[in-house]
Amino acid sequence: MKRITKTLAITCCMTFVFGNTVFANSNNKTFNYEKVLNEESVEKSFTVSGYEFTYQNAPEEVKKEYEESCKEFNIKPSPDNLIFIPDENINTYNLDGYKDSRILYDIQYDRSGKFIVSGGGKNYTVSTSVTVGYGYTTSGNPVHLAQLLCNEIANTGIQADSQFGSATYNAVKTLQGKLGLTKDGIVGKRTWEAAANRL
Repeated sequence: MKRITKTLAITCCMTFVFGNTVFANSNNKTFNYEKVLNEESVEKSFTVSGYEFTYQNAPEEVKKEYEESCKEFNIKPSPDNLIFIPDENINTYNLDGYKDSRILYDIQYDRSGKFIVSGGGKNYTVSTSVTVGYGYTTSGNPVHLAQLLCNEIANTGIQADSQFGSATYNAVKTLQGKLGLTKDGIVGKRTWEAAANRL
């Protein structure tokens, strides 16, 4: 009797384990549901087009403007630094001979509170917990994103050179005014989220 009970217990356990395994493998609805959730996590997206140059290959007038921005931080421009000129600024520069430098940036905002940027020479993520501005982050990808948002939402037309100088400071204040926020020139969580909601 003990032997039969033991055999039945083992058989039941094996049936339960293999039954669940078969169920898990044959249930494609769960996989599709997760895929839909991932697609729905992208809340907003937009595309920015323009011209991107490295500092060493940029037209002289673009170089000069970038050098002015670098002077504010007492830094020397690196030959590989990227400078993005949005389409709205094409008339400011003579870019007729630079058609090969035309690129698109795809910017997405997802529900987890991050922006995902890809295109040109960049592919990065910025969390809304990052603060951009004087006394905070003043260079790099978060600044680049803030500049793209200023151009997209507030039409500020600034170079997206990843350096937070006076032009970017003023552009951020313009953006904040357009979003109905206090114009302090600092991109914090409230500014990021308000910008994402405006996209």
